[in-house]
Amino acid sequence: YMLLLSAVNVARERLLRDCEAGKIDAIAAEKLKKVLDSPLLLQDNTSIGAASQKLHDHAIQDSDSRSSLWEARMRTRDLFRIMNCVQCNK
Repeated sequence: YMLLLSAVNVARERLLRDCEAGKIDAIAAEKLKKVLDSPLLLQDNTSIGAASQKLHDHAIQDSDSRSSLWEARMRTRDLFRIMNCVQCNK
């Protein structure tokens, strides 16, 4: 959950600009703006950044963790590749 909030927080300004520029459908932009105006995503909320940093620090705490993290990334990439084929029926 915190990773998702962190990603949305990073992309918040760009998403708002895209909503204002009409790059996003008007109905979807209206709903998206409501989500992006959440107090969780305001600039003065540091809890998202702190949680993201804690997760990052935990993931790379030692050399074994770094190699495990790399393996997890590669497995995730393979899983996404497999699922993409399932989604498009190829």
